[in-house]
Amino acid sequence: MHDQILLRRYKVYRKKSDTCKKYFASRIIGVNSKLRIAHFYQMVCQRPAGRARDIADWLIGNNLTVAATKRFGGYKELLSVGRVQTPTLALVVEREKEILNHTKSKFWRIMAGFTTVNGDVFEAEYIEGKITKLEDAEKKLSECGNADGIVAEVNTKHKSESAPLLFNATQLQIAANKKFGWDSDKTTKVMQDLYEHKLMTYPRTSSEHLTEAMMSEVSVTIGKLINMPEYSKYAIPKDRLQCFSKTAGQM
Repeated sequence: MHDQILLRRYKVYRKKSDTCKKYFASRIIGVNSKLRIAHFYQMVCQRPAGRARDIADWLIGNNLTVAATKRFGGYKELLSVGRVQTPTLALVVEREKEILNHTKSKFWRIMAGFTTVNGDVFEAEYIEGKITKLEDAEKKLSECGNADGIVAEVNTKHKSESAPLLFNATQLQIAANKKFGWDSDKTTKVMQDLYEHKLMTYPRTSSEHLTEAMMSEVSVTIGKLINMPEYSKYAIPKDRLQCFSKTAGQM
């Protein structure tokens, strides 16, 4: 009798699909009703793809998580298994194995310098790229000798490249480690010292952008940097400075 009432009401509420789930959820009374209504909703309200995901989550996620934990976790460590996370983790592991087991192999490139009739000098690489055998590289090099080359085709491409974003704290620590061999503690201390002397904006941030509220602070910082010889040679003269706005473009 209860199921018949649900079915009749379902025909009314099914016209609004987003209402269907809310309605059945509001009819949950007790554990048995919850399981029965949830199953009924899945059968009549969900699309096949959603239903398939629910089944996969139950079969793979719920059951294999319990099985793996009991078998390999020894009841002390939870081993989570999922229809998405486990295959993804497998891809990561396989890629890591490839990286660890990779063996470097030698190869050779043939490079040549050319001078045009106008006196322009440029360098070019042999069209076949990497050559895995030394004898093959020497053979091709001897075939070229000092012969004159002919430019068969010239391709010109124009592309725009955006200016790099500002450093955040983590990126600056990584860059300092690569360039100077500093650890994160030393980089943090240097950043703090620069900040206290107004030679750097606030360092402890994950943002790569400056807000409009920081304009006065940035002006002071840039003014101090421009007075330092190692930076002043890269500075743009004040009469050539341009202001930009996100909304209005160039002003």
